[in-house]
Amino acid sequence: MPIRLVVAVTVGAAAMSLLVPMLDTVEETQQTAVTVEPERHQVVLDSETTMQDVTVAVVSAEGEPIPESTVIVSERSLPLVDGPQTFETGPDSHEVTLSIGDTPEADVPVSFRRTQQRGTIELGVRPPSNGEFTVRSDHPEITVSKPG
Repeated sequence: MPIRLVVAVTVGAAAMSLLVPMLDTVEETQQTAVTVEPERHQVVLDSETTMQDVTVAVVSAEGEPIPESTVIVSERSLPLVDGPQTFETGPDSHEVTLSIGDTPEADVPVSFRRTQQRGTIELGVRPPSNGEFTVRSDHPEITVSKPG
């Protein structure tokens, strides 16, 4: 009898160790993945156009709008004058319109290096804090260029 008890406890512990990690993945799949989608991925600045507006939408992986989120703009190969910027979408909207340019009046002022004519900035997102959302790991970029 004691041997049967030892075998039963061992098999139960092994089964439990296999089932517990499965519970973690079940909880993750119930969260909705959130990303940002800019209306365009290219901004061209010239002597007449020193800044351009870009509308950025916060959506789920299925394309459903996600209001009350924060859009984060950070530098990649193109420096930002004021460092990373954040923009709130608000409770009634899932979009934010921001101006990108090489002028201080822009919402996202960029600073080209002396010989640089093109660079990228990255868009990220912070979803609502209710715990229903997770952030996708791939973040879109916007290429900003100016004529030589």
